[in-house]
Amino acid sequence: LKLAMTATRDAAASSPEFEVEMAAVTMDGDKVTGCAVDTLPVSLPTEGGVFTYVSGELKTKAQQKDAYGMKKASSIEREWYEQADAFATYAVGKTVTAIDGISLGGDGKTDAVAGCTISLTAMRQNLLRAINKQ
Repeated sequence: LKLAMTATRDAAASSPEFEVEMAAVTMDGDKVTGCAVDTLPVSLPTEGGVFTYVSGELKTKAQQKDAYGMKKASSIEREWYEQADAFATYAVGKTVTAIDGISLGGDGKTDAVAGCTISLTAMRQNLLRAINKQ
């Protein structure tokens, strides 16, 4: 099992907001045999310019399932976790060269993966990082 993750920050948000993107893969030689991708959105509340402590459970987008609320805004009427699963399913059986060769537009989207209209930029990057870990 190989893992990779990155965090990105939304600089325009009023409170610091991050998304931790994660990918895990299993490999057989140069082919992906299993893949999971997920994202943890995190908002760090502030008061008077100081971070405030927040207790409670953080849930990834996949753990939120339908509560994430993307389905109603999606042109294909699929929730985020369903689209992430479509990408993970697409990756199984592919080589690193095939995954690296997925053509992404400037918005990070592609027509190469059926059932997936979300940006794949971070997912693909972390998948490649996980594959290439020694």
